[in-house]
Amino acid sequence: MNKKLKKQRRGGKYTRITKDRLKLRPVKGILSLKFSRNNTAGSLSDLEGRIKYKVSAGLLDFKNSKKSTFYASESVVKQLASKALELGYDTIFLHLSGNGRGKNRCLDLINKKRLKVLSILDFTSSPHNGCRPPKIRRL
Repeated sequence: MNKKLKKQRRGGKYTRITKDRLKLRPVKGILSLKFSRNNTAGSLSDLEGRIKYKVSAGLLDFKNSKKSTFYASESVVKQLASKALELGYDTIFLHLSGNGRGKNRCLDLINKKRLKVLSILDFTSSPHNGCRPPKIRRL
């Protein structure tokens, strides 16, 4: 038996490239999405945190106010999901942040691409009491 086949890394599968060569294929990854009011950005990384692919609505040729539309955020999620399948990821951890458009719709798009989602974490920051409001104006 091949020595490479015996030594497996965490979360990896071996795929055959040619008759006698094997390559380690990643299985699990982290899909991070940030939805802001003006833009949507996302990145795909492995479990160690090394970024494999990064995309935003501005990189997909959406300019100015078109970056903040539902269609722009959907196209970012579609692009990330298709790239994840292309790189060999079949299960992902989903990290969401922000209060922008398309946050609820992104799960449907990921399920359509047949990616398995192991966990969904929301890292949206929310103030516990916020800034002090301005003084009430007296007339």
